Amino acid sequence: PVVIMQLPGYMSKHDQPVETSWTKIRQEQYIASQHIKGASLAPTFDTGEYNDIHPQDKATAGHRACMQMMKMAYGERSTRTDVPKPASARIENGTVVITFVETGSGLKVKGDKLNDFAVLIDGKYQWADTHIVDNTTVAVTLPAGVSATTVRYGWDDYPQPSLFNNEGVPVPQFQIATTDITK
Repeated sequence: PVVIMQLPGYMSKHDQPVETSWTKIRQEQYIASQHIKGASLAPTFDTGEYNDIHPQDKATAGHRACMQMMKMAYGERSTRTDVPKPASARIENGTVVITFVETGSGLKVKGDKLNDFAVLIDGKYQWADTHIVDNTTVAVTLPAGVSATTVRYGWDDYPQPSLFNNEGVPVPQFQIATTDITK
């Protein structure tokens, strides 16, 4: 078993969605954790500091790595070992409805509102309003006339993740394209 420790937040927060080497590496870590047999991801992008590549909060990172190793090496399956992941995205009534798996006992907002969701419109990513629908689903609002898009979450060097499960594990940075388009 291999636990991939996601890169923490580092450097600066951007006003607009960005694609940097830091976000690309995080995405590759996520993809690897989904495609390599025996690999799992421990999300830590909420543990960093803008001015220190080595986060001071080692306990949170260590705990998340331990929970993934318990699942991978010892077969423990419980809400405390779940890392929420997007499973599908479809357009429904002007929103992208994203369904997640491994949400533990459900999804929750950390802070005032969901942030760090962006949609691809005319070749450029733009921040989008998002809300939780239920324990496994979020809805991302689209501008009028958009019929297909890609959604990104946490796509910043120093994101401020706001989507967690009730056990305190953040949804990792991800990108998902819409399918099953309905009008």
